Parts: sequence; structure tokens; C-alpha cells
Amino acid sequence: MPKPDLILLALEESSILNLMDRVLRAVKYETAIATNTQSLGKILQGSTPALLLIGEKFDGHESIRIAKELQDRFPTLPVLMYTEKIKPELVKGLFRLGLSAYLSPPLSTDDIVDAVENSLRNAHRVGDWLRKEVNRTTASLQKRTQISESERARLETVFNNIHDSVMILNPDNAIILMNPAMCRAFGVNAQAAIGKSVFEVITHPDLLNLITRADSSDPFQYHEVSFPDGRVGNAQIAAIHGVGYALTMQDITYLKEVDRIRTEF
Repeated sequence: MPKPDLILLALEESSILNLMDRVLRAVKYETAIATNTQSLGKILQGSTPALLLIGEKFDGHESIRIAKELQDRFPTLPVLMYTEKIKPELVKGLFRLGLSAYLSPPLSTDDIVDAVENSLRNAHRVGDWLRKEVNRTTASLQKRTQISESERARLETVFNNIHDSVMILNPDNAIILMNPAMCRAFGVNAQAAIGKSVFEVITHPDLLNLITRADSSDPFQYHEVSFPDGRVGNAQIAAIHGVGYALTMQDITYLKEVDRIRTEF
């Protein structure tokens, strides 16, 4: 039996929060509740919600800005916004972010369920398109296995000079490729790692948690990776048909520092 979708409710304590929680649980969704930005970050780090439902104002912040930051980190996460009153500037902000869905009073049970289900359907359509693009790109790469040495050298140069950390795993989680950025991030020697299980090579619990949760039916998952020296990475794993998994990680330390400074200010 498939696991129910997890809906993340980022709303301050109110009767609206209680209503949405009860309604979504009644129609067999799972829910997680964040009442401030700290709990929101912890939930996003430890789980993979199917949808974020956030209030127009959240923990003293404009939710449009929070949604923009989350889109940069989690581009496949659909966002549905709740507002007490529709205002033209809010609608313009939603459309600038590519969000067309929102909820506002008066609310009925059907209004809440319909808005969530429509947002999930749209997200699934985007996911289907992305999955097709991944498969198309993979097929194109597979057709090019018989390439010249000069072409192979150029491809290796591009792969090795990608700024983001990249690792390719086979279906059994053995390492096929690692670029230098990934090796530096985790202190790994690529030649020694190729062919070994990623669980023998990588010991970082955040990254291993992401790999363990990888599921081909949900090919775009993400997890924050925190390092002892203060660095923070945003890691994503994508299932690739016929290959295994592609794992990438971007350094978002500067975004965390900006958020800390803004919060202190």
C-alpha cells in the first residue's frame, strides 16, 4: 500500500491551522506542522513533503520571500499559500514565483481538499516531465558510448570542472563516478572509491539518510547536509532509469549566513 503524501503546514497556531490539519488527515493525508522558521527547517531537513501550505505571514516574515528561498533550494516542492485577504500585490508576487494557487476565507472542507489536490496534480505533471527529460538525456548519453577519445576527454573535463558536487551510483548504490568537488566535500579519493558501495565510502549521516530514502517512484528528493566546519550543502538525488542514481550537492552556506544576518537584524 503506497504511503500517503505528507503535507507540511507552515502556519502559526490558529483555528485555521487546526481546521486544515483535521481536514487533510480526514482524507488520509499525513501532515506535519511548523509554527516557526526553525521548525520549518528541521522538518524540511528530515522529511520529503509532497506540498507546503504556508500562511501569508509566517513567524514575522513575508511568506513570499520564504517561498522564493525554498524554491531556490527545493525547486520541485509545490507551495500553496493561505491569506486572510486577497490583495493585488500578493497575487502579483505569487505569479512572479510561478504560484497560482492560494486559499482564503470563507473556507469549506472541499475548498481545502480541492486546492491541495490540484496543486499535487500540477506538481506530478511537472515531475513526469522532468522524469521524461532525465530519461531522454540518459538515453542520449547511452547512445554516445562509442565516442572518440577526444570527445571522451572533453566530457571528462566538463564533469571534473562542475562547481557542484556530483556522484553517480548504480542501482546497488555502488559508486560509478565522483567529480573532484564531491571528493573534496567528503575527503574521498575517487580512484579508491569507484566500484565500492557508497555506504563504505561516505560516512556522513545526512547524505546517507538521503541515499537510503531514494525511491525511483519519487525521483527528486533532497536533504540539507551540515559539516562540522560550518558549511551547509543542499543535496538532491534523482533516479535515472537504466543507470541508478545521480546525486548532486550545492554549497548553500552563504544563503544560511544571509538568513542568519537577516534574522539577527
